Amino acid sequence: MPELTSIGIIGCGQISKVFFEGAEKFDDIKIKSCADINFEAAEKRAEEFGVQAVSVKEIITDTEIEIVVNLTIPKVHAGLVLQAVNAGKHTYSEKPIAISCNEAQTILNAARGKGVRAGCAPDAFLGGGHQAARKAGLGLLAIFMGYWSERYYHTAPAFFYDLGGGPMFALGPYYITALVNLLGPVKRISGCAFFRKNSDKCSNPH
Repeated sequence: MPELTSIGIIGCGQISKVFFEGAEKFDDIKIKSCADINFEAAEKRAEEFGVQAVSVKEIITDTEIEIVVNLTIPKVHAGLVLQAVNAGKHTYSEKPIAISCNEAQTILNAARGKGVRAGCAPDAFLGGGHQAARKAGLGLLAIFMGYWSERYYHTAPAFFYDLGGGPMFALGPYYITALVNLLGPVKRISGCAFFRKNSDKCSNPH
């Protein structure tokens, strides 16, 4: 049996189930514990997948845990990632890794200083479709249009309307990551997104 890498998950909302189920497909990692600001949510996932429900502090200070997976809402990503990095742990976050360039750079600098890695979603560019496009050298155009997230998949969409949410941060990273992976580094990028809550109201810039 290979040596198991121990993982702690912070944030036990809807997306966490995907990570728990995915971890079961690998024989070299194990999720040891999970935490959530709503401890009942952590207890639910812990019972469902046979792990420990603990506090965030216990995950950060647990010397057995090597990787912290951060699945919290966007505006608290940077603070939690920095805590884990400063504790000498590798981290992987849902998008975005932070909601400002300065916060992201602080995380990267701290990770280098501690000799650990800090990564974040999306990792979809590693999939077969993206890699086939890269090999073929196709022209690229990325567009997303649609209704609000709760109409499709999300049972707790409030963060989507808060700082660090919205289509720019929640959906844009998929397209930007894929384009950079296919085309190479960029020097400058800009973008805008608009919310339109009701058909009889004007769109508000976000």
